[in-house]
Amino acid sequence: MPVNLLHFSVDREAIEQQQIELSDTIRLLLYERYPQWFELLDYDDDSVFLNPALIYLFSEQASSQIPIEQLLFGYIPVRQRPTAFQALADPFGEIYLPNTGYLKTDIKSALVAVNYTDNVFSIQRDNCSNNTSLIQEKIVTNLPALCSCLPLNLYLSIGKPGDVLRPVADTLSIYYNPLNRAFDLLQKYVLAFWDLLLLTTREICVFESHALRSMAAVSYQGTAFINTQSQVHDEVFFIEDLAHQCGHIMFYLLTWNADNFLAIPKNTRLKDIVSNKNETRNVYGAFHGLFTYTTILHCLHECLQANIFTKSQSIEAHARIGFFMWKFAIDIAHFNKRELFTKKGWKFYEAFRTCFDTIHWKYESIYRTFRYQTQPYIFNFTHFCSENQLSL
Repeated sequence: MPVNLLHFSVDREAIEQQQIELSDTIRLLLYERYPQWFELLDYDDDSVFLNPALIYLFSEQASSQIPIEQLLFGYIPVRQRPTAFQALADPFGEIYLPNTGYLKTDIKSALVAVNYTDNVFSIQRDNCSNNTSLIQEKIVTNLPALCSCLPLNLYLSIGKPGDVLRPVADTLSIYYNPLNRAFDLLQKYVLAFWDLLLLTTREICVFESHALRSMAAVSYQGTAFINTQSQVHDEVFFIEDLAHQCGHIMFYLLTWNADNFLAIPKNTRLKDIVSNKNETRNVYGAFHGLFTYTTILHCLHECLQANIFTKSQSIEAHARIGFFMWKFAIDIAHFNKRELFTKKGWKFYEAFRTCFDTIHWKYESIYRTFRYQTQPYIFNFTHFCSENQLSL
């Protein structure tokens, strides 16, 4: 059944089918490369094979040999779990065990030997072992999982040790309340988007960095990475960034076979086909933008229509709408070329253009008065207030 976000109809069944194909691909890779571990898993449990860390292991982005037993430990029946295995400690001395939790150690950014007996973990070092407590994952029904430690790609491929400023669990504790308020509002007032989020997003990682951006990566499919940049944020920020990053996760699945939508190679540099020579994105990345503008605007619009924000939050929501409509306008113009798309891709573009027009006529009288000339690449509400001489 299609799910409508503004005027864009999301094929939910196509997303579900692509997830099945992705899990089957990971099953086959795991069976071929690690048959001894594969035999210990529940073959019919798709959640095992859609674990973002496991998808990352088999991606081209994985730059370090990650011990497979570390990633599978939590999915193996307790009585069959290894009593000794290798694991990778992250820059904060935390050892991530998917579907279980994480261990704390004073060893950082290194492979360590872990012993496991009768639900007790210990770290082997210098011919002696020291017990370590397991910090268990929080299981919350009807919500995506919240990362409690650093995902592998944030220090092994796209980032490096030191890029993330503090342990993920510490950052999560700071922003836990506004994040949960954002969850609550999306569930109540943006149910169509929330349904897709639960279908596609396995986990959400809230982190702090001055070097990395919020993102979703196909190499870590299923995880939404939200960078708070050490700033004060309320639920408006989280609604926007959840709509943005989870939107990427959805669109990766919808357009997994990009040739079905784009008539040119997806890695074609956008600046080669538009007049802006400062453009740094490729065509597929900018195509994603058309969808994430739609998800962001849909979520903010639905919340404004429900009249659930305070006065200052309403100003922030309108300011964010204006910011993304400015970007949306640029990309709608970039992609107004029928030859860039297949028939199916052009239908997507036409739907995006209708979404743009709808929000333009609804909110343009408000956001046209706003100034964004000195706004950084990532929207900053404090900066917006200063530029527009607003005191809240």
